[in-house]
Amino acid sequence: MSSIQNKNIKDLSKDREQVKDAELNIPKALSKSFENDINIDKNLKENLEYVLFTQNYKIALEILKKQFFSINSISKIDKDLLYNSVLKIIENIEYKNKVFYYICYLENAELHTYTHCLNVGLIAHMFGIWLGIEEEELKNLTITGLLHDIGKIKLDINLLNKRETLTEEEFEYIKTHSYLGYNLLENLPLSDDIKYGVLMHHEKINGYGYPIGLMEDRIPKFAKIIAICDMYDAMTSPRLYRQKNCPFSVIREFEQNIYEILDANLLLSFLQNIAYVYIGCDVMLSNNEVAEIVYINPKNITKPIIKINDEIVDLSKNKDLDIVYLI
Repeated sequence: MSSIQNKNIKDLSKDREQVKDAELNIPKALSKSFENDINIDKNLKENLEYVLFTQNYKIALEILKKQFFSINSISKIDKDLLYNSVLKIIENIEYKNKVFYYICYLENAELHTYTHCLNVGLIAHMFGIWLGIEEEELKNLTITGLLHDIGKIKLDINLLNKRETLTEEEFEYIKTHSYLGYNLLENLPLSDDIKYGVLMHHEKINGYGYPIGLMEDRIPKFAKIIAICDMYDAMTSPRLYRQKNCPFSVIREFEQNIYEILDANLLLSFLQNIAYVYIGCDVMLSNNEVAEIVYINPKNITKPIIKINDEIVDLSKNKDLDIVYLI
């Protein structure tokens, strides 16, 4: 691949032996229920579609954990099993884009690596559909999302779960996960698109990403797509050190500060589609009133038209009023 022809991937990971392998963060009884791992939101627990979503999500999470273990221990992967677990999650959702809405109500931060990878796989799958990607490529993109952070199973779990700000040395250690992930996948029967997507999903178009520091068109398409999905889920999901952020706050952050580091065309497509997911959702406003989103303004997607009781309000005309969180 031309974008890395002057780099030897194995050279990038020559110090990997210095990275102490931690025990996999996988329960001893992998077949146990995950009822206590992913909480069902009390406001949605009577919604059959959401209940089926959470049930299938838990099954997919267990499959993902087992596949991570299999890849790490015996270098085997079942691509079809992984991909079908994602399809199973969304098959009972009438309006497929609601998967983003449902993900927002998954509250567990302790299983971050696995839930994050599953979420990124789901988001990448939907993003690929929006982009019109064909089936086989869509499957590979989805698997890239599922595996993008697999290298983290080679890192110290205590450091991954650290609540305090990482030191510079600790952050450099965490950054090794991208090429550690590539090493785990290098000899598996996977397309180069998947392997390079895992390796380069932290590259930035301004050249300040890692592990290589590529710029613009030298970054593979899958890596650019996964970078967007990765960042969106990271910012909208709860973490051990903070609560989750409102999707509209994240979209605003993307619009204001992220265009210089992510592919502009892909990001524009993502943001234009993601906002429409939340039409019909109830939200809390910055004035503590509850409203319903009724229309997305394509020229100002973070300021939709909302309904407060029976009153229609255009947030684009009210600079002091914002959406704080989904209800």
